[in-house]
Amino acid sequence: MEYLMKFIKFCGTILCFCLLFLQSDCTLIDKFDEACYGNGNSDFLEPTCPTGEVIYPKDIYTYSKKLETGCPWTSTSAKRNETYCCRYVNETEDCGMRYHGVNGLEHYRQFTGVDSGSIQVAWNNTNGICNQSIYLPRTNYMRMTYNCIKSSHIVSMCNSSASGDQLFLWNDGYPNSDGGCGLTSGCQCTIQSTGGSGIQIDALDIRFATNESTGICSQRLFVIDGSDESDIACDDVNLFERRTLYTSLTDTIQLRYDNTYDGSNGNFWILLQATDNSQTLTITCSEVILTNTEYNCGENFTIISPATEPTTTDTMTTNSEPDSTSIETTTTPSSSTSKSEPPVTEVFTSTLNSDATYPTDPTDVTDPTDVTIQTDSSVTKVTSSSSNTSTGSSPGLSATLASTEANPPASEKSASKGPIIGAIIGVVAALAAAGLIGYTVWRKKFKGKGKVSPEDEYTDLFDSGAVNSQPPESYRPLP
Repeated sequence: MEYLMKFIKFCGTILCFCLLFLQSDCTLIDKFDEACYGNGNSDFLEPTCPTGEVIYPKDIYTYSKKLETGCPWTSTSAKRNETYCCRYVNETEDCGMRYHGVNGLEHYRQFTGVDSGSIQVAWNNTNGICNQSIYLPRTNYMRMTYNCIKSSHIVSMCNSSASGDQLFLWNDGYPNSDGGCGLTSGCQCTIQSTGGSGIQIDALDIRFATNESTGICSQRLFVIDGSDESDIACDDVNLFERRTLYTSLTDTIQLRYDNTYDGSNGNFWILLQATDNSQTLTITCSEVILTNTEYNCGENFTIISPATEPTTTDTMTTNSEPDSTSIETTTTPSSSTSKSEPPVTEVFTSTLNSDATYPTDPTDVTDPTDVTIQTDSSVTKVTSSSSNTSTGSSPGLSATLASTEANPPASEKSASKGPIIGAIIGVVAALAAAGLIGYTVWRKKFKGKGKVSPEDEYTDLFDSGAVNSQPPESYRPLP
C-alpha cells in the first residue's frame, strides 16, 4: 500500500507539472515515423493520424549510423536491418541534421494538413556535420516527428469560430493556397482570452507569397493589439520550424489578412493560446467586408519592422584578453515589444562568439584547447538614447575606484590612509588579474566542448553534431 500511494503521488505530480507548465506539449503529443534509405517498398515515410485529425510535420531529420555497425547506406532486400539501422537510438549512436534538401520542403508539404501521406526517404551528405571517420558519409535513414491536431480546433480565416485552450488558424483552403486576393483580402478574426491573459501566436507554417516582378511581400496577417499594431509577414517565413511570433499586451487582438497577390499562392497556419495556461480563447472570424478592405489586388503595403525595447543601454568594453568584459546596464520603464525578440542574453552570446572558431564535430576534437577567439577592442550594444560606459580590467576594481572617488577621505587623514588604500587597491587588482587568467585558461580548455548554436531549438534532443545551422552540401533522390 505504501508503494501504491507513492506511485499515485508521483503520477499526480507529473500531471500537475504538465497542466501548469507544459500544456502545449501535453496537448500536442509527438509521434514518430522512421524508414531506411533504400529501394524497398518500406523505404517511405508514412505518418498517419486518426479520423478527424490532421498532421503537422514538426521535424524531419536525416541520420547516419556508425561505420562499426555495418549498417548499409542503401538498404536492399539482401542487406538491411530495419530494427537497428533505421531506428534512432541516441545522440552517440546516431549523427543527424534537420533535413534541408534541394526540394526539402516537399517532405513537409506532402504531409501538412492531411491525415496521412507517403514520400520516399532521401539522404544528406554528412560532411561538416558528422565525423566521417566514425559515421557513414551519407545518412542512411529518416526520422519524422509529427503532431496530430483535431480538425475541430482549427479555424479558417474568413468564416468560422471556435473556443478552447489551444486554437489553430489557417488560410481558407489550407493546405492548398487561398482563393486569391479578390476573395480573401480583408478577412478578419477577433481573438479574446479569459481572465485577462495575454495571447501568444506561434508559427507552424508561414509561406507568404511575394510579387515575382518586384520581390515585395504580398501577404501578411495585420495584428491590432489595443493601440499597438504589428504584423506577421514574409520576414516571418519559418520553413515549418515552430516558433513564437507574437505575444499580446492585451487580452483581445484582431487579425486581418492583407492579400494583394494577384493569383493563387501562399499559405499560413498558426497556433493561438493564452499566455496563462489555465485560461481559454475564443476566436470569431468573418468573411470579407469590402468597405473594410485596406488593400486590394496589386497594391503594396509596408511591413512593420520588429519593434525594439527602448529601455536598456548596455555598453561592453573588452580588453585585449578574451572574455575580460565589464557590463553596465541602465533600465528605464517602457512598454513591451510587439514582435518576439531573442533574449538579451542570446544577443550577448551571439555578439561575443560571432568571431569564434570551433571544432565542427565534438567527436572529432583532438585538442579541446584548439579554439581561437577574435575579439575587437570594444563591443557596444545600445538600445536607448542614454549611454553608460564601463572600462577597466575588473568590475571589482572599477567598483572600488568609484567608491573612493565618490567619498574622498578628509585632508588630514589622506596622508596616513593613502598607503593603506593603495595596498588594498593593489590586492584587489592582483586578485582580479589572477581570476581573469584562471577563467581564460578554463574557458580555452572547455569552451569548445559541446558547443551548440543558441538558435538551435533541438539542443535538448541532439548534441552539437546535429546542429542544423548550416544546410547539407548535397542532396540526391533515388534514381
